[in-house]
Amino acid sequence: MKIDEYVAVSGMPGLFEMINSKPGGMTIKNLDNGKVKFASVRKHNFNPIASIGIYVTTEEDTLNLKDVFKKMLEGIKKNPLPDKKASNKNLTEYLAKVLPEYDQERVYPSDIKRLVKWFSFLNDRNLLSLEEEEEADDEKKKKKIATPAEMTSQKKAAPTKSAAKATSRKGASKVSMPKKSGK
Repeated sequence: MKIDEYVAVSGMPGLFEMINSKPGGMTIKNLDNGKVKFASVRKHNFNPIASIGIYVTTEEDTLNLKDVFKKMLEGIKKNPLPDKKASNKNLTEYLAKVLPEYDQERVYPSDIKRLVKWFSFLNDRNLLSLEEEEEADDEKKKKKIATPAEMTSQKKAAPTKSAAKATSRKGASKVSMPKKSGK
């Protein structure tokens, strides 16, 4: 399950994929229609859904949305999703079946509705699966760990001609200075 790259953007419906982060905002891709656009930090707040949690009554106090989605995905046949326009009672009953340890005082029906909406949105587009996370973790481990033979076989890149020219004059790098106006 790769929800680490998905964000909710205030003022925009749906979920988005983070493409690029810039100081003034973020380039995002709409998961619904695939359009890419820039969202300014002045107008919008960005909330990575991997950082969202559900209050629980256990020692951890919150459970990551990734873990909640896993439980929902595992039990989707046993406990089908309620309709997006279901009553508050149906929503709370559903979450109590899927996640019995959720804190009923601090998790509001509007939170459950958004949770169900996001889950069905991602699940309908086949963006959630139980196997992806294990495979992705294995690939990350393989990429991060390099054997000593691989480390010695990597050659250092030769400096380019322009870099050699810039440092050839008395060991200093070439810096252009603005011209002074004459008096």
